[in-house]
Amino acid sequence: MPLQWQDQARLEDERVEMQQILDTKSGELTIMLDKIQRAAEWKKFLECSILPHPNSECDVNTYLGLWAEEAIHVEEDPSLVPLFNQLPNAEALLLQLELERAYAKDNRADKAWSRLHEHINKLLDILNGKWDSVSQQILQHVDFFSREPNENFQLTGTTDNYSFGIWGNLTRNPRHKTIEFNDLNMSASLPKPLVLSNVAIRMIHMTGVNCGVPYELQEGDGHRSFVGGILHLDLSEMPDPPKHVDAWTIRQILSPSGNLKRLEYPFKKTATEVAEEEGNDGANDSMMWSTLISFPIPTNVTLDSDSAKVMFWNAEFKMWDDDGITDDDIDLEAGRVKCRTTHFAPTAVVQNTYSELPYRDWMLESPEINRAVLHIYGKKNELHIDIREGECQVISGSPEVVVPKPLRNKWFPPSLLLKRLSQFGINFRGPQSMKGVEMEEWVLKNPAVEEACLQGISLCTTAMSFRRSPSNRLLAAQSARSSSARLGKPSIRR
Repeated sequence: MPLQWQDQARLEDERVEMQQILDTKSGELTIMLDKIQRAAEWKKFLECSILPHPNSECDVNTYLGLWAEEAIHVEEDPSLVPLFNQLPNAEALLLQLELERAYAKDNRADKAWSRLHEHINKLLDILNGKWDSVSQQILQHVDFFSREPNENFQLTGTTDNYSFGIWGNLTRNPRHKTIEFNDLNMSASLPKPLVLSNVAIRMIHMTGVNCGVPYELQEGDGHRSFVGGILHLDLSEMPDPPKHVDAWTIRQILSPSGNLKRLEYPFKKTATEVAEEEGNDGANDSMMWSTLISFPIPTNVTLDSDSAKVMFWNAEFKMWDDDGITDDDIDLEAGRVKCRTTHFAPTAVVQNTYSELPYRDWMLESPEINRAVLHIYGKKNELHIDIREGECQVISGSPEVVVPKPLRNKWFPPSLLLKRLSQFGINFRGPQSMKGVEMEEWVLKNPAVEEACLQGISLCTTAMSFRRSPSNRLLAAQSARSSSARLGKPSIRR
């Protein structure tokens, strides 16, 4: 038999043997993940939770449907308390849905991921609707609250993940130029068009782990992630003050649905105003409409100096946008962000999601059975991750990067850990596509080659350590190479 045929036969035998090993290991992994899932379900059962199981589509839909129909009435005692009492269950269900969505992503269960993603967005929509309903009802009952010294209306409230402030313009006094929510570390200036209008301004700063879900799918050239939280800035029409006639109280209802009646801003100008301003400078016009806002940012986040800036969410183009935002100032020492904006929309400090790509180096080693340690060296920072069955946790980072306290000594599914890190400005997430990723001189490998490498590394991790090979970028897209070494032996390359 010719030597070439002998090599082909040997390679085919090796391929069959490798496939058998992969099938065996895949079966063991399925059993392992199923065991983890059953243990989590049993723990949840022992807790006697009233929340639905996130993987039961019927139960989740029923729960969300009933919760959406559950109205919040504040007629007798207008306050934020009725909504605040509902937040713990909503946030707990969000956490469970997010956890299962992460497992679905890591296990490449696309259908389950899409279903869970839809549930999360539906829950957030219901929650936003309740914020709107409570806000509008409070504005309709301003006579129940004490007034500011300047006779305008103002109310604040806080929970672990929300800072809520609302202000109503009752006097339209041009001498009143600033809204100060001092206990929330938030404020907004009042340009002339606002101070003379019958408006209400609401600021809700959200810091929960799921507040960024509506902004994950983005259009445009790049992909950006928020850091530290998102400010929901809203402008709405202020209802007329209640009128008391004998035993009757008449309150103006602006929206049939009972929600906020949002206003378009800048306001549309009349023909006379347009004619008067034809000769004015565009910059002066922008200053007339812009409001100077400030909101908090945690002091323990990490900012990418090359891309971090304040932007608003452009819902029309599904992207973070800085048009109309000027004079932004991010002061981490003071824990405060300031900027001028003409947009009443979600606003946040955002930066390039893939600022650490491509990695400068990486290494995977296994100190013991069923455990591995991954060392990643990005463009600017490094990260060291401990890996066990189905979960991982951060060990440490660069000297300049402090692991956030909420993430210390806690295990997460891999994709969820990287997402949580991103919310603190530590961006090691991998892209779903190469759009917005600077490739430089690197070669994008064929997905089938990457998959084969991942399978090979996973099978040999307990016996060998692996590391990036500098010569890998010199190979074509159909080939890949990594450095490896048997434990206790000199390094070799494959």
